[in-house]
Amino acid sequence: MSQGDIYAVLSGFFWSFSVILMRVSGFTIPPIPLTFFKSFVAILCFFIASTWLGESLVPSLSGNAWMRLCISGVLGITLADTLIASALNRLGASMHALADCIYAPSMVVVGFIMFGERLTGWEIFGGTLVISGVLIGMGLSA
Repeated sequence: MSQGDIYAVLSGFFWSFSVILMRVSGFTIPPIPLTFFKSFVAILCFFIASTWLGESLVPSLSGNAWMRLCISGVLGITLADTLIASALNRLGASMHALADCIYAPSMVVVGFIMFGERLTGWEIFGGTLVISGVLIGMGLSA
């Protein structure tokens, strides 16, 4: 097993763990305060990791790059995470997982239409397994 394989599995594990934590905390904390708290913890961890690794806290970027980074942060983190927390509160974790599974197939369709990308048999098989697992999980939790 390669280092990349380990990181891929850990990424899925930590993402599912964070969704469960967001769902449980959503019972008592509304989405906007939850997003602010999560962002504060992420910024704190970023500063600790950067300092520990000896990296610069403020990279030297062009004005255009800073603008794009700020817009991406506001849209991608603040708005999107608030909407995810709200969806978890309204839908529950299993329905949210189903909605989340729609993202990857839609990107495959866009890649096929816009760029002519093709999937291998193994990729189709893997995608089918993931979506089947979510559907089975939803059936068990209902």
